[in-house]
Amino acid sequence: TATKTSSMAIGQAPPAQASGRATSKAVNMPDKPLLVRFKGDGYTPADSVYIRGLPSPQVEQATLEQMFTDIGLTVVWSMVIPDTKGMGSSCGLVQLGSIAEATNAIEAWNGQWLT
Repeated sequence: TATKTSSMAIGQAPPAQASGRATSKAVNMPDKPLLVRFKGDGYTPADSVYIRGLPSPQVEQATLEQMFTDIGLTVVWSMVIPDTKGMGSSCGLVQLGSIAEATNAIEAWNGQWLT
């Protein structure tokens, strides 16, 4: 699979085609792209996803949910995992309406850069 290198603001739906990485002057933005995987072992299909690489110390829960609702997905529940150890990024868990929606979320967000 190709590595995605596009960037977008939190809550902004991924563009159809984009390239390059926009730089951010925010000191709390991670220096790595988002990692979005199925919750659990990361490979077994599930209706929930784990997201690593969100802003530190934490992203607002409403903003996390908006990342998914803006691309037409149904958020059942979500949880922000704050960066309490100063690692430079926070994480999140999001349960979506189905395994198909979780798959779409992974395809849309995994490897994306936040600005």
